Amino acid sequence: MSDVNKTRNHEDKMDQSSSRHQSDLAPFRAIVRQGSEGIVILSREGVINYTNPAAEFLLGRKREELLGEMFGSPLINEKKPTEVNMVSGDDRLRYVEIQMETLQFGAEEC
Repeated sequence: MSDVNKTRNHEDKMDQSSSRHQSDLAPFRAIVRQGSEGIVILSREGVINYTNPAAEFLLGRKREELLGEMFGSPLINEKKPTEVNMVSGDDRLRYVEIQMETLQFGAEEC
């Protein structure tokens, strides 16, 4: 087999693996997008990198407004729930429970 054919065969296998991986993740993506729990992923500095629709609802702001902004609450990573009062984008006081977890989000540890 020539080097070109080996490379093409390898690329085909990688594409198939990537497609399989993406379809394996589809149920988890649906849970995050459609779930009632608000999920916000912050950088180590507290900058919002991701929000799901439930978080947008709880915070009273659209994703486009939130991404890249500082979260603004004291962040305590104790691996247990913390209860806080937050003022949402529509100026309503909301009582929320926050739980911090460290995870890998793309190339960044958050």
